[in-house]
Amino acid sequence: AMVAHRFAQHFAGPPLTHLQQQLQQVGIPPHYFPCLFASLDPEPDIEAYRQCQQYAQEGACQGKRGLLLMGAPGNGKTALAVAILRHRLAHGQPPQRLRFWNVPTGMYELRAGRLHPDQATRHILALTQHDLLVLDDLGKHHTSPWVQEQLYLLLDELWASDKQVVITTNLP
Repeated sequence: AMVAHRFAQHFAGPPLTHLQQQLQQVGIPPHYFPCLFASLDPEPDIEAYRQCQQYAQEGACQGKRGLLLMGAPGNGKTALAVAILRHRLAHGQPPQRLRFWNVPTGMYELRAGRLHPDQATRHILALTQHDLLVLDDLGKHHTSPWVQEQLYLLLDELWASDKQVVITTNLP
């Protein structure tokens, strides 16, 4: 048992720092932990970078509480969305009020969990309790009438509750 414990410790890596624990609690994948505005290159799209900074600071951009980041894969949409979350954490917003949710992964987990439809809907609607929700890779998920219905419920509730939401998508 002691050998197995040491083996697990060796491959688990060093313990997470307090910041890493907060990022994990928000749901940010470890690959994106380093994403800060200061570490990102604004050059690919200076206007998008500026709007994301404004959104992070003010909770709105051009008077809107929602922000849609569209573009080709790999152009930095998710990194900018994480930089917004990191900014909020750095300025005292508690991690339990922020959420990063990858739509394809989240929808897959809900379907694979074989939850009763009401339980899945409650899980989806629980996402609206956060002050800021990042919906990553919207449109990259498997589409079915059930998935469309769940996403409609989520987006409608976010809008009706006047919540802050950042959406990243590859869709045109």
